[in-house]
Amino acid sequence: MIKKVILRTDGGARGNPGPAAYGFAIEDASGKVIQQGSKFLGVKTNNEAEYLGLIAGLEEAKKLKAAEVTCFLDSELVVKQLNQEYRVKDKNLGTLFVKVWNLAQSFKKVEYKHYCTSTIVQGCGCFFHFKNETPRPYGRGIFAIQLKLSPTAFRICSLSTG
Repeated sequence: MIKKVILRTDGGARGNPGPAAYGFAIEDASGKVIQQGSKFLGVKTNNEAEYLGLIAGLEEAKKLKAAEVTCFLDSELVVKQLNQEYRVKDKNLGTLFVKVWNLAQSFKKVEYKHYCTSTIVQGCGCFFHFKNETPRPYGRGIFAIQLKLSPTAFRICSLSTG
């Protein structure tokens, strides 16, 4: 059993709704990434992708038998909804909110914290970079998503011709 983990998640959609994906990284107390994942979701909204990334990360933290999870998301809306500062008005987000809420019951403690994307770009956590220009070597019309694992390490998580 792992006592405490840090879960960093991000999700996004090009077009909102549009081609969407999420990624997550779970770190132990020393900051070492012990689990990570990503998924192309098809057509979703930004907020749906954010919630789905959090759900996937929490499910993995549960498999690791973590007791406490500190979640870092760049979606202020999702964080404020989960911290009960904002109401959930959208029906689809309401369903995802309940899934997160129920998953949180698997842990002794869960915290949701907001960070801004500029913090990530400068060096910590994970973030997504959507290539909607004509990048090389991907070619025109390719949707690429990268998970930033450290200040210098990127991994292509998901590609689609979306």
